[in-house]
Amino acid sequence: MLSAGSSRYRKFFDSPPAMVATALLIRLAVLAVAERTPGSTWWVVINALDLREVGAVARSVATGEGFNWAGPTAFVAPGFIWLLALLFKVFGVDTMAARIAAVCLNALFSSATCWTIFHIANRSFGHRVAVGSGWVWAFYGSAVTAIISLNDAVLTTSLFSFLFFVTLGLGRQVEAHPWRWAGYGILWGAVGLFNPALLPLLPFFLAWLWWRLRRLGRSRDSGIFIAALASILVVTPWLIPIILCSIDLCPFGRLSGYSSIGATILGR
Repeated sequence: MLSAGSSRYRKFFDSPPAMVATALLIRLAVLAVAERTPGSTWWVVINALDLREVGAVARSVATGEGFNWAGPTAFVAPGFIWLLALLFKVFGVDTMAARIAAVCLNALFSSATCWTIFHIANRSFGHRVAVGSGWVWAFYGSAVTAIISLNDAVLTTSLFSFLFFVTLGLGRQVEAHPWRWAGYGILWGAVGLFNPALLPLLPFFLAWLWWRLRRLGRSRDSGIFIAALASILVVTPWLIPIILCSIDLCPFGRLSGYSSIGATILGR
């Protein structure tokens, strides 16, 4: 029989919230030490980071000029730009406070990935593998250092892991409500707005869900079509001006009128 102390330790070790909290503490601690160590690689990145196109477009959105980087642009996806522009509005455009807030937000998203990794592994391989996987991510060096990169990589990883978790859940629901399928499609669209490179995976995920639900005895395919339609509706407002411009249906200079969606949302 386990002692009371061993039982508490085991309960902590098996807890996904404990993994998330530990991961967050590690990332914030490393960030705090690095920020107070002038000359370190992290210190240089945080204090002298050139945000290049991401920062330039976010500054443009935050100041109400739309998606512009030496002219109207669709070079970067809008999701992370809107998020960074919101931080610029709250903490000041391209200030140290805004950069620290962005890095801390990265740390939060990176830590939250422990939760989805645990539940994905728990559904696929069992509890023991899930516990090990969650703790490995909490202490994984590359996951810790990635938070200083002010791009969509950390947030995309977190969103995609959650998307994978939701996909596994839908694959077990023979009669999921249409709103669940719509939410699934909206989640895919949101991921696409942060990183369009993941959208080609959508047909394969939907095909797997169709195959999985057929094996469970579901005969209707309406949920698959609802999810696909919802994802298309989410990304369409961003794709329309790009398509119009690419086939020369509008002068390139007029694209700014369409591509200022982010600035409008943030209160241009």
